[in-house]
Amino acid sequence: MPTDGLTDSLPKFDPTYYGNAYNNTTDRMRIELPPAGDIAASGVVSLNIDTLPASGVPVSQVVSPDVNYFNAILDDVDVRAGVEVQSATALKKIYITSFCISASASGAYWLQDEDGGQITSKFALAARGGVVMNFTNENPLVLDTANKALEVKSDAAGFTGVTVGGYII
Repeated sequence: MPTDGLTDSLPKFDPTYYGNAYNNTTDRMRIELPPAGDIAASGVVSLNIDTLPASGVPVSQVVSPDVNYFNAILDDVDVRAGVEVQSATALKKIYITSFCISASASGAYWLQDEDGGQITSKFALAARGGVVMNFTNENPLVLDTANKALEVKSDAAGFTGVTVGGYII
């Protein structure tokens, strides 16, 4: 087996190797290097992952330096007034791929933008209850307007724990 790092060490068509980590018939990987002299040539690489679903139409997910991933956590906070979970970024939108809200008091809890625009429905939670939601990168919850912060809010007094994951583009 070559050790120069230039040869793909994963055997093709071997479903037992790494739990079918690379399927040569459905997965395609392309690495694009920036042109010489480009400011991005200082070690930044964009990785395009194309997946071929059952429909036969490729779906692309681009991982690039323009994507900022976040995992924001609030713990033991009273959110009746609306509390910022993720700050706004100039000219960029927030995409939510997961969130968890746990409540010490029964009431309604939801995610909203900084202007009170509701992003989720109001979740009626019992005391010491919670809600967890996960979304795909291809179908996240989106703050429809750029330059908006993400907040969590409730109509109940008490302490709330919130975790939100996603990315900003």
